[in-house]
Parts: sequence; C-alpha cells; structure tokens
Amino acid sequence: MAEGHYAFYHGVGTCRIGDDPATSVVDADMRVHGLDGLRIIDASVVPTVPRAKTHLLVTALAELGAELVAARG
Repeated sequence: MAEGHYAFYHGVGTCRIGDDPATSVVDADMRVHGLDGLRIIDASVVPTVPRAKTHLLVTALAELGAELVAARG
C-alpha cells in the first residue's frame, strides 16, 4: 500500500492548435507549423484541461487525426 498520495495532472496545451505560428504549434489539421509531414495528434493540442477524463478526448482526436491523414495526406 502506498504511504502517500501524489497529485498528477493531465498534460495538455503544450502544442496548441491555432492559425498563428507565434501563438500555436499546430494548425487546424494538426500539422506542425513550418515542418512538412509532421502532425501532433494527442492531448497536447488541446488548449485547456477538460472537465472530463482526457481518455475520451484523446480517442476522439485520434479518430479525427486518422480521418485527416486519410483525406489530406
């Protein structure tokens, strides 16, 4: 049994989605600004921690990312 409790957080927002490369890392298609062929498709593209668990959010992002890659390459 653990002797203590350690807080943790859901890391999000480190690779924000946006149109402006000065304030974001990826565009709406999750392509990294300034790098061809690289996408980030995980919780880091979400700007703030959601109120629900991140698993559902990341699953939805993965589905969207798969569709984007299939449709746009």
